[in-house]
Amino acid sequence: MRTIVAIVFALCGHLWLAFWLLLWKVIDR
Repeated sequence: MRTIVAIVFALCGHLWLAFWLLLWKVIDR
């Protein structure tokens, strides 16, 4: 159970980071 939560949390974190990086690149342009 704990490992599943950790995996989901890591995936959400990576998606969030990618989203913010994309947004930052769009704004920086």
